[in-house]
Formats: sequence, structure tokens, C-alpha cells
Amino acid sequence: MRTLLTATLSAVLSVSLGVTVLSSSASAQTVGHSAATLKDRELLQQGISAQADGNYAAAETAYREAIHLDSTDAVAYYNLGNALADQSKVKAAIAAYQTAIQLDPNNADAYYNLGYWLNTQANTQAAISAYREAARLSPYDADTYYNLGILLSSQAQFDEAEVILRRALILAPDNASGRHYLSIVLANKNKLTN
Repeated sequence: MRTLLTATLSAVLSVSLGVTVLSSSASAQTVGHSAATLKDRELLQQGISAQADGNYAAAETAYREAIHLDSTDAVAYYNLGNALADQSKVKAAIAAYQTAIQLDPNNADAYYNLGYWLNTQANTQAAISAYREAARLSPYDADTYYNLGILLSSQAQFDEAEVILRRALILAPDNASGRHYLSIVLANKNKLTN
């Protein structure tokens, strides 16, 4: 599972301050929106701190409050997924990752975590699809290729598993587990051809 995503308060402040000087009528609306954005970011930071301290229920609460303020906050949904997964609420975590992806289709980490947790629920084909998308979005992530290669191997898709695991080893040549799984894939391919 991947770690938490965060947005810094300074980035939010600089964007908010730059927007509030547009006009006096827009200024009042933007200030209200900026206050909500700041509160949303504060809640995200509270959730991240709680999660780092191992207080996953408090993290979940903070993320849900952030989502209540901004239901389009993909980062809050992603972090909520992590907090739920940490509490073994896997189906809810999967739903949170799916929402994060709907809101931000370029979130490779959400696809990665979705693939991980779908696999734990024996939904291998969906996990493979999620890992494929994570690899497309983050093509230099060895862990994604490693997990995808293992899943492809488990489905007897040895040719593709070999290519994917070789890619993982190019990106992380010291990965002993990757070399081990590649040797298993090659042995299985050899069995099929003999």
C-alpha cells in the first residue's frame, strides 16, 4: 500500500491570495471558498498526523470531514482509503480509491492501492487492470511492475509476466524477490514448451 498524499497549506494560501484580488464581488466569494479550502487542508493534515500516530479511526474521521467540506477532493478520498485499509475495512477502502480515481484519473498511487486491495479480495482480473493503469501513469515504478508480474504469473500469462518482471528488474536490479519470481516464470514457461 502506498503512503498518504498531502497538499501544503502554503500552496493553498498562495493560490488563494492570488485569486482574491480579482474583484470586490469575486473577492467575497473567493474568501469564503479559501476559508473552506484552508479548513479542508487542515483536516487533511490532522488526518495525516493521526494516521502517522496509528490512530486510524481519528484519521478516517478527519478525512470524512474534509470530504464533507469538499466532495471533489481526490486526495481526501485517497487518504481515506488508506485509513480504511489500515482498519481492515477493505471494501470501503476500495470504494474510496475508486472515488479518488474518478476525481483524479491520473492518480497512479490510487490505482496501485486499488490493485493491491482488489487482489486481497481475490478479484485478480480487476487488480491486474488497476496495476496496468498504475504502470501506464507511473512507468518508472518498479513495485507496480513487480506486483503486476506476479499477478500475471498467477493467471498463467507467463509471456507477459516475463516482460513485466524484466521491466521491474531494469528499474530495481537489486530486487531479489523480482529475480526469484522471474525464475519461476521462466521455469513455468519451460514446462509449457517441453
